[in-house]
Amino acid sequence: MKEQSESPRLDEFVLLYSTHHPGVYSYVLTLVGQEADAEEVLQESITRAWESFGSFEPNSDFRAWLKKIAFHQVLALRKRRKRLPLSLSTQALQEIAELHESHYSTLESEGLSALRECLRALRTDDRQTISACYQPGVKTADVASELGRPASTVYKHLSRIRSRLLNCINGKLSPGVGS
Repeated sequence: MKEQSESPRLDEFVLLYSTHHPGVYSYVLTLVGQEADAEEVLQESITRAWESFGSFEPNSDFRAWLKKIAFHQVLALRKRRKRLPLSLSTQALQEIAELHESHYSTLESEGLSALRECLRALRTDDRQTISACYQPGVKTADVASELGRPASTVYKHLSRIRSRLLNCINGKLSPGVGS
């Protein structure tokens, strides 16, 4: 019985973690400087996050919560190792962490802005397909059924739309490259 009640929470944790992994990994790598150390810190952070996921407030900022855990794991790594190749003060690490957050937020904001522009540039039927398929709890097969199309056709259509969106976003974020 316990497995069934934890399954939705585990699914939620995995979804949140997979969504925010790249940003948190980048954050940790910025603080420790070496990939092996970043992976070790991230693994510890994931373990700690899962252990305390019950105290995570739904609808709050998972990335900020995980980054706070990761920051403490960076400090723990420093204590275990007594010194890292470049030994920075805790204050310096905090300042680097704040700079990373500012830069990452800007990139995230630019990416979302590009996505919005690219979505507006889609044909109306493509926007409607994307909108229908990305509603919470909606399965693509159900959308296909509503449209009277085979699910494989809708999956292929979605794949083409996502490809066009990716090309559009990359073009907006890197003007002159591939345009």
